Amino acid sequence: MDPVPISRVERWNGLAVIPVLLTFTYPLWSPFPADALWPTLMPQLAAYAGLIFWCVVNDRCFSRLFITADRLAKNLLRGGFIGVLTGLVNLWVIVGLTPRLGYRFDFLRDTPHARMPFAVMVPWGIVLIAFWVELNFRGFILGRLAVMSGDKPYGPAIAVTVSALAFSWDPFMLTVFRGYHWLALTDGLIWGGLLIYTRNLFSTVAAHAVEVILVYSVLKIFYA
Repeated sequence: MDPVPISRVERWNGLAVIPVLLTFTYPLWSPFPADALWPTLMPQLAAYAGLIFWCVVNDRCFSRLFITADRLAKNLLRGGFIGVLTGLVNLWVIVGLTPRLGYRFDFLRDTPHARMPFAVMVPWGIVLIAFWVELNFRGFILGRLAVMSGDKPYGPAIAVTVSALAFSWDPFMLTVFRGYHWLALTDGLIWGGLLIYTRNLFSTVAAHAVEVILVYSVLKIFYA
């Protein structure tokens, strides 16, 4: 089944704006300490709640979220190739550039992801996380922002940029990965552009999962 055209009218697509606003204003409204980890998931939880309601009031929600088997193998290969490239770049930044600039990356050993058993995370744990994150930031937020922009030529570019910023400045991302959230901004722009090009969410899931599996495996095996 082909994805629904981006310009097709939807109802309640403005719900995607709420988690974006919650993300950028989190320090202003959150009553929790700055180092409290799990409350930082609230913007993402709000996004999933909005996504569920949005699916109820719209038809063909899978297609609107770009969840389609159309050219699946080709799009998985595209995403996987991009994931390898971005993974190698991010690895160089983390283990190569960071020490040269006088910073440390060993705090990554204490992230919730790093504390999980390797066999749990690689590959299925990472694939599952990648799917839900991409469903949120690319399928729901980016897709709905693109619809809201209508047929304007700059609409997709704005949707990609805003969704990438929301992904990079997500409170959980900032708390867990600290300065490396800038890598998430680059990733978000690349994955968002990939989604606009392929119109297939599985391409971005593949890119996300392959990159994280590569980085996670190297850090876990050689720097744990």
